[in-house]
Amino acid sequence: MIRRRLRNWSIGTRDRCTKEGKLEQLEYYSGVSKFYELLISHLPLSKASSSAAGSDPEQFFVSPPDNNLQNILADERGNITGFIDWDSIESLPAYLSWAGQPIFLRADWMEEYDWPVVSGQSNSPTELAHYRKQYARYLAEACGGTDCRITGFTEKSAMFQALWDSFGTGHHEETARKFLEVLLPRVDMYGHMSRLGVDWLDGEEAWIHKEVEALFAPNLMTIVG
Repeated sequence: MIRRRLRNWSIGTRDRCTKEGKLEQLEYYSGVSKFYELLISHLPLSKASSSAAGSDPEQFFVSPPDNNLQNILADERGNITGFIDWDSIESLPAYLSWAGQPIFLRADWMEEYDWPVVSGQSNSPTELAHYRKQYARYLAEACGGTDCRITGFTEKSAMFQALWDSFGTGHHEETARKFLEVLLPRVDMYGHMSRLGVDWLDGEEAWIHKEVEALFAPNLMTIVG
């Protein structure tokens, strides 16, 4: 489904640029689409393993659409007792549902995040990365070794969710910029995507595939059992 959404977005931007005669923007959006296709190709399957990645069919799970602090109920001892606000419920792969990070721990991968400029933004990217690592460890421990290959992706799930959400919010360019900043810091977004829309440099595609594969790889430290 995510590839279909990417195709629809690519066709829409191409038609608009062609109609308006904006060839330079057409190359830019073509580059963003090409970069997105590469990122999507490395999204994990819920049952992926080091010995037979993708050998099992993808599984989907009911997921609360707004897994944020205000929708999580707890008793006086801090035990989770329920979730509210189930409008627009979805069935998603494990790494985006029960094994994914809650919204408040992936704020730095969301479009509106601009720490520390925005008042009230309490956690830096470094702090959020630390909390995600701890959340992944606790989830792996709670699973007791069951589905440990899935919880290995939990620490990285904020990136996967950012890709998925961008097709609902339309923030493709902002999401592409965040990934580009991780893979190629200080590279000009518009110039790089415009050039990518024309063609890859020699060896560039293979190098980025390798870097994204490492970026998306499960964190074995969170796998128990």
